[in-house]
Amino acid sequence: MTITRFFAFIGVVFLIALVVYLASTPRSAEIALNGIVTGNEVIVSPKIAGRIERLLVDEGSEVQPGQLIAELDSAELAAQRDFYAANTRSLRAKVGEVQHTWSWTNEQTDAALRRAGATLTAARAQLEESRADLWRAEVDYKRALGLFEGGVASAQDRDRA
Repeated sequence: MTITRFFAFIGVVFLIALVVYLASTPRSAEIALNGIVTGNEVIVSPKIAGRIERLLVDEGSEVQPGQLIAELDSAELAAQRDFYAANTRSLRAKVGEVQHTWSWTNEQTDAALRRAGATLTAARAQLEESRADLWRAEVDYKRALGLFEGGVASAQDRDRA
């Protein structure tokens, strides 16, 4: 029985400790802690590169979202803007020049095409003229040969035909 008394004694001590713990523990949702809390450090970088002209906050200062922290030197940005504007004007001029060259080349090509068509038409006309001359020469030769064979024309007339 001594073992049961021992477990009963342990159970009574446990219950007393539980009652003391529940009586001494605060029941609020907040928990009181002692110590040091370190804040969040955030690295800030601009969307565009440039030199800082004016810094509006000190290191370690608390800032709000959207708050202006620094101003960049506008001269460098203006120089970049002017560079890109000049580059744009230059490219527009090149586009205009290429369009003019294309138009001129297109006109030259059209003129060359018209000349080639005219040359082709002239060659076809010469071919038809040559065919007509050949036909007439063959007819003249056949006529002269017929006259020679009939004894009406001389051999010289036949040779000329």
